[in-house]
Amino acid sequence: MKDREHWKPTRIALTPEGRVRVPGDPDAVYVGSILVATLVARWVAHALPEVARGTVLDVGCGQVPYLELYEPKAERVVCTDWPNSLHGNRFIDFESDLNRRIETDDATVDTLIATDVIEHLSRPGIFFSEAARVLRPGGHLVVNSPFLYPIHEAPYDFHRYTPYAYEAMAEEAGLELVKVWSVGGAGLVMADILAKAVVRIPLIGSLIARALQGIALPSGDSLPQSTLYPLFVAAVMRKP
Repeated sequence: MKDREHWKPTRIALTPEGRVRVPGDPDAVYVGSILVATLVARWVAHALPEVARGTVLDVGCGQVPYLELYEPKAERVVCTDWPNSLHGNRFIDFESDLNRRIETDDATVDTLIATDVIEHLSRPGIFFSEAARVLRPGGHLVVNSPFLYPIHEAPYDFHRYTPYAYEAMAEEAGLELVKVWSVGGAGLVMADILAKAVVRIPLIGSLIARALQGIALPSGDSLPQSTLYPLFVAAVMRKP
């Protein structure tokens, strides 16, 4: 990872007790997205440490928000993003367009992380095939994407994926689907939409949005599952 010494927490930070706090930097998460950012962070904190090891490749890495969750288990961290990233490319080791070949040799990666990335790929099948190519046998792909969620980073927002789509893409790429999560519920979806709507109200919008999301957010570290109304869908896949 380039420029590691200047990295600092953004989307999340770890408390002294090791719990995830969102946002780590108050300016790093849009006020209307604190709810979904918190739930995604909970999922990452649950899923990633169990499989992170060896060489970890973080694709579409942005500001590398989850570094603290996997770095202690990694021997080497490699970061990549495309040249037009809205989050800058300060920490990337090389540029990549994930609709094309990942410039990494075959079977050289133990854990591949793609958080909130694949909805922005016009050719996702290529990415899953490339993930299978660069992973070592027994290596894992950790991936998530929004589902009932507004268009974002337009015009580079192409897809929404159900659990069944993840299953199909894993099978096509020759990966095993270890586990899939469908996180959300009608109440959480409505709270997210309302927060994003009211945050635009002058003076009081941010306060209302924070309150709505605070009321809706499940307590503790829980991740409510919903097959009908997911905010996001996530999976861990394994190369046989």
